[in-house]
Amino acid sequence: MTFQLGVWHADKPLSLGAAGELFDRVSEGKDPGLKPAPAMKAFFNQLLLRYPTLDNWPTEDVTECPWEEQPRFSPQYLIFTLMAAHSEQLEAVIVDMALEHGMTVYDPQTPDLHMPPSLEDQTFWRLETLSNELVEPSPEDTQAALKDLKDDGESYVLLSQCATAYIQAVLDQGEYVVEYRDKDTGELFQAINKDLAPVSAAFAAYRTGHAAWKKSLAWEAVE
Repeated sequence: MTFQLGVWHADKPLSLGAAGELFDRVSEGKDPGLKPAPAMKAFFNQLLLRYPTLDNWPTEDVTECPWEEQPRFSPQYLIFTLMAAHSEQLEAVIVDMALEHGMTVYDPQTPDLHMPPSLEDQTFWRLETLSNELVEPSPEDTQAALKDLKDDGESYVLLSQCATAYIQAVLDQGEYVVEYRDKDTGELFQAINKDLAPVSAAFAAYRTGHAAWKKSLAWEAVE
């Protein structure tokens, strides 16, 4: 099984969906539209010092080489293809090294997104659904998305203010399951309600930063 990771340097945060689209463009050989970054070379060299390419791996220990494909340098965007047996260990190393150099890592398998603290804490409002993604959505955009939720337990509306904080809702068997992740603590809370009105009110207040959004629903901590 192929295991891949994408690495790049960004000046602003991206949503998970946008990161996936960027990864797909690079995988298809298209220009990612990113500026070359000196940090990319420094990161690449440091990584290969620890995990050399197959050409430079000791012959007597070649089965331990973690690369399924030879890493190739690009000053804009790097894609690493790892051996499945080594993917967990090497992913942790790549993420740690990349973050130290101020870069972002995208894992298309999960999918998952790792950004340096300087980007994670930036307010970057975005609205995501199964079929759409909007940056800096209007209140009307959010309310329309909530009204369009399908009662299937899979459709969702997610409104995030940065990479680590969000509020989201799913409609399942006539009940709105709403969750939010606290920006300061990272804790997850959940509320369940059968009426759309208080759910819409919570989303609207969350977008404006008004504390009322915490009072419109009965939240409980998720263990």
